[in-house]
Amino acid sequence: MRLFRRFRRHKEYKLSATDFETGKSDIEVVSTWFSPEVLADHPELANQEEEEEITEETSVVEIDFEGDCIDVTFDPREVKIEVDLFVERINGHLNWLASNVDEVENVIVRDLLELKNSTWLQGDEFELKAITFLKSIKLLSIHFFGDGAFEMFFDDGGLFAGHWIKVNVNSRREVEDASI
Repeated sequence: MRLFRRFRRHKEYKLSATDFETGKSDIEVVSTWFSPEVLADHPELANQEEEEEITEETSVVEIDFEGDCIDVTFDPREVKIEVDLFVERINGHLNWLASNVDEVENVIVRDLLELKNSTWLQGDEFELKAITFLKSIKLLSIHFFGDGAFEMFFDDGGLFAGHWIKVNVNSRREVEDASI
């Protein structure tokens, strides 16, 4: 089922490893919570003291994706193959994604439209239709994991009081879920 069809002509993505800049940033950890399942598998985490700051390493490049300027990122420490080969896989995912945006949009609507209309409407708002809902959000970034899975982050356009929308896509390019 397609919500609406957009006709797109996208360029082929051909990023190279040299397009990415790698930098480090310090992140302050405010709090940490582990699910009971994670603690059952890793009991050593229960007594772990929280760190004040952690350093994150990220490789990032800014691209034009369907008319929006987005960041494409990955953590080079997660990559277990040659970075050039990993970037080729990223290109494959980006080209697939550009041709299959409707799959992502369908999952966003499936997982979040009812939530918006049932609990996130402001006093003067009417229930949103799928097309209006989708026009409100904007892709900001895509983060790739070493196993080929990736997460897409969207600006919510004020639909959920400024919370980001996250879409998970597995390494087989199956759009799994959307959440805020």
